[in-house]
Amino acid sequence: MEILQGVEIQLEFELKTPKEAENILEAIKPEISSAPSSRTSSKISIDGRKITLEIKASDSTSLRASVNSYLRWIILSTQIMGLK
Repeated sequence: MEILQGVEIQLEFELKTPKEAENILEAIKPEISSAPSSRTSSKISIDGRKITLEIKASDSTSLRASVNSYLRWIILSTQIMGLK
């Protein structure tokens, strides 16, 4: 089986309000600045209610791990906001 080299993905999340999008961005921003691996790089941006996450990785295994981490952080953030 061959592992893909030099892969990237762009994910977009649309939240209910721009404030929710800002809160999630602030919650996961520290994770972006301290990437879990030198094999990946991430960039996040916000436009109103929409968060765009771009992840570049040296291989498919690193990409999958990074995507899973960011999805867990975003889901956790939305769940915490629901507790208010």
